[in-house]
Amino acid sequence: MKKIFTLFAALAMVMSMSALTYNVEVPAGTKVCYIAGDMTSWGHKEMTKVDETHYTLEVADATNEMEYKYCSGPSWDYEELTAEG
Repeated sequence: MKKIFTLFAALAMVMSMSALTYNVEVPAGTKVCYIAGDMTSWGHKEMTKVDETHYTLEVADATNEMEYKYCSGPSWDYEELTAEG
């Protein structure tokens, strides 16, 4: 029984430390998109443009519990606070 518990605990740890892909839809005309959060130590990391309105970024060791925000520039000056900007 102890071996089974150890196996499940190890599996849970590996699953929680896998890469996570962040995807965001932005208004048309957006030139760049950044993400900042627990997984980047709240530093801004540039995302990859997929098409006119979508950006993506895969982050190793990220989890669903981590908090994050998207910005239209490389600093908090570009943070959207409301839908109107």
